[in-house]
Amino acid sequence: MAKPKSKSSPDLCSSITSLRKAFSLLNAVAASNQPLTIAEASAAAKISRPTGYRVVDALMAEGHLSQDSFGRLHVGFAALPLAAKALDTNRLRMEALTALQDLSKSTGRRSNLGVLYRGRILHIVGAEKPSLPIRYARFGKIVPLHCSAMGKALLAYLPEERVKALLDSQGMKMLTPNTITSYRSLMKDLEKVRKTGFSVCNEEHVPGLFAVGAMVRDASGPIGSIGLIGRDLDSILATADKVIQTAEIVSHRMDRSD
Repeated sequence: MAKPKSKSSPDLCSSITSLRKAFSLLNAVAASNQPLTIAEASAAAKISRPTGYRVVDALMAEGHLSQDSFGRLHVGFAALPLAAKALDTNRLRMEALTALQDLSKSTGRRSNLGVLYRGRILHIVGAEKPSLPIRYARFGKIVPLHCSAMGKALLAYLPEERVKALLDSQGMKMLTPNTITSYRSLMKDLEKVRKTGFSVCNEEHVPGLFAVGAMVRDASGPIGSIGLIGRDLDSILATADKVIQTAEIVSHRMDRSD
């Protein structure tokens, strides 16, 4: 007796392909520094314009995208419950929050915690400097590995073959005149990080912006990094010991079995 035919695998492949296109377009909108038109979002997602219009209609219907009066796309409110759930259940974020607040209070500067995400550093929590009227958690910002203090703090403690793979996949784009774009020069910089316990961003990512960073680990190894941002190199370097201490506090909390 012949077995009944299963559902056509091409249908499943087509659904997965459509899903990937939707995620690509949504990620393109989220990653852009300014709102995109549907044509621009389609090009960034590397899909055809007709497909882009269909994807946008579907994402807007589900609330994952919205469109302003100029026809430009924005991430919709449907993304917020997903982000909130991810953050509320992330142990590293929860263990680090009070430590970051203490760090910002004692230094008068903004602090951030980030993790490795798709070859870059993703901010998952932060504390604003006390001089501002509101203190809030910063999350969602993505910065390069090779030219940020948080990125270099993490790279310094990863196996060299993984470091090379990450840099090969993302490149070492020059963002300022101070950006390190040579693999050999970066390796020397990472050696300094291991000797001192902290990394430095000397206007390498954004002109006029300085930072120090320190790695956070748990029992399995490096899991993230803490960064402190300022507008003056000497004063930000003076906070390095406090950044290291904060990273050690969070690492100790993450190393607990409870």
